[in-house]
Amino acid sequence: MAAVAPRPSVTRPLVTSALAVASLVLSSLPAIDASGAPAEEFYRQGAVADWVERNEPDLASPPPFEGPVRPGVFYRLVDFQSHAEASEDYHHYAVEFLSAAGVHEQSEFDIEFDPAYQQLTIHRILRHRDGEVSDLFNPASIRVTIPEDERVDGLLDGHLSVMILLEDIRPGDVVEYDYTLAGANPIFEGVFFDSIPMQWETTVKRVNYRLIRPKNRPPLQVRQLNFEEQPVRRDLQGTGEWIWTRENVEPRLVEDQVPKWLEPFAELELTEFADWAEVARWGARHYEFSGQEIDPELAKEIERIRSENDSPESRAIAAIRFVQDEIRYLGIEDGVNAFRPVQPNRCFQKRFGDCKDKTVLLGMMLAELGIASEPVCVSHAGGDVVSSRLPSPLAFDHVVNRIRLPDGRIAWCDATDSHQGGGIDELVFPDYGHGLVIDRTTTGLVKLPEADAKHHLTEVTETFFLGDIGEPSELKIEAVYTGGEADRVRYHLESTEPQSLRRSYLDYYREYYGQIEWAAPIEVDDDREANRLVIRESYRLPDAWEPSADDEPGWYFFTVYFQTIRELLHQPDHVHRTMPFAIGTPESARHEIHLHLPGTDDDWAGYFEDDHQVIDSPVSTFERWMTYDAEKVEARMITTYQKTGNAVKPRDLPEFVAANRQIY
Repeated sequence: MAAVAPRPSVTRPLVTSALAVASLVLSSLPAIDASGAPAEEFYRQGAVADWVERNEPDLASPPPFEGPVRPGVFYRLVDFQSHAEASEDYHHYAVEFLSAAGVHEQSEFDIEFDPAYQQLTIHRILRHRDGEVSDLFNPASIRVTIPEDERVDGLLDGHLSVMILLEDIRPGDVVEYDYTLAGANPIFEGVFFDSIPMQWETTVKRVNYRLIRPKNRPPLQVRQLNFEEQPVRRDLQGTGEWIWTRENVEPRLVEDQVPKWLEPFAELELTEFADWAEVARWGARHYEFSGQEIDPELAKEIERIRSENDSPESRAIAAIRFVQDEIRYLGIEDGVNAFRPVQPNRCFQKRFGDCKDKTVLLGMMLAELGIASEPVCVSHAGGDVVSSRLPSPLAFDHVVNRIRLPDGRIAWCDATDSHQGGGIDELVFPDYGHGLVIDRTTTGLVKLPEADAKHHLTEVTETFFLGDIGEPSELKIEAVYTGGEADRVRYHLESTEPQSLRRSYLDYYREYYGQIEWAAPIEVDDDREANRLVIRESYRLPDAWEPSADDEPGWYFFTVYFQTIRELLHQPDHVHRTMPFAIGTPESARHEIHLHLPGTDDDWAGYFEDDHQVIDSPVSTFERWMTYDAEKVEARMITTYQKTGNAVKPRDLPEFVAANRQIY
């Protein structure tokens, strides 16, 4: 399975910014691929296939907008048609430019495809203006580009874009264009499945999807998400036809900070896979490397792990750390490689791979060490997204390992993580919800471990030795990171210039304590086996006390900040939402402040009272303790905060916001 969201067999870039694919222009018609083929090799101009049914756009009705506020363009027609047997997908758009801003921003469009198995045919590019129709197809205005997201997250998926730059476009023009993509990824072995968008963040006059498939193909499963229009069915001499049509489709405006698992748009899912077991059997055919002879150098590495570790658990951890840390994450996912891992030997030799490649390499190493494991396909969105989708490879965008130790314990590992610490039972594993074990015996999805706040813990203790007014003070900080936080900080320390790290730490505290300065170098104590990383800092405050306002002459104050807690408090701008508000991964923090006060207890009697507060919300718990030790002349304040979920439901927002305000 691909390490980014697998692209459906049909890619549907539209002109608007919400729907278009931004690109980095590389060339204009010269050779751009390794073989030196000219750009014309990646597209051609030709007629529409006979199986396509022509849909004419409505060009007469006025756009449904009044006043000066309007989108730059208005989609009068979005028409998708697929022929399952021929593996052809037809796209047809009619876009009206409503303003000069629309012309400035959206007078070009991209057609993205994979030349490894797809052939692009551009049929027409027409301009409708004042009742006249002009042909805008001009090879000189076509650029071959690499999509902007080609290298995002270390992935090279082999996709290209043909960018068409429209000439002489003015407000009021309607541009109509259509094209066909022929060919399907051969790794799917002829099985048809797809995911078709039926709504966007912009208004569309008419959306149409038409599917043609012979009746002798496997049964078709259909899932309609967030729309009710039912298809028109027609049977034509051994061929079945389905047509979904939506008229006057209003935009779906997605609110800010929604969780990844939210599916807000209307979407149509189709699949010929009968069930998850069939998907697992299909995947297993491409993940089988047990009969492969092991690379001699890899065999030496496995033997080193065996000789240096005397238990299955320690050997598993050693293999995991080798693959996570020594094999960098980089995916070349063109064609079948988007769904099929490279051979483990090749991944080891290159010292890089994507999630699939690293998963099978780890699996081979574990097998040689006598430890069973299986690849498991998951979705980064997590939650119940996968369990609600139809069975197909499109449900997944990532692969992890399920490890079965000889004593019966089950461990989960993401081989694309790095710098992880802890034993086999403490490996931090994201909340993926459900996954599919790639094995010929799999019958359905499996429930994966849930995220736990205790797996992401930060504990900060700030100890102030306050001098008297006008005298210097000291601040000593100990930050303890465990679980996922230790993994994160460990990686950060290994990828940051030391002087930059010192400066960033100092700048962070300058925001709160003005003229603070370093008193000693940073100390780091990393116990990777326990996955506990400690950072110690020492600072000097030339004069911590500040005079109070003019109406209280002779009084001074010193302010402390529980910034570790404050940084976890995600607050929406308002509570009037219809969508969940994302608050990140479940995590917890503890922040203590110790104030060693100048003078004696007589100077501070009555200023501090023991106190304990608890503030709960539907997804969090906050506690604060205040204590005072008269003998030590020390005030101690302790705060803890724990997030128990990753999103707040709209109905719970008022309570959540009220709790956060109390905490602030």
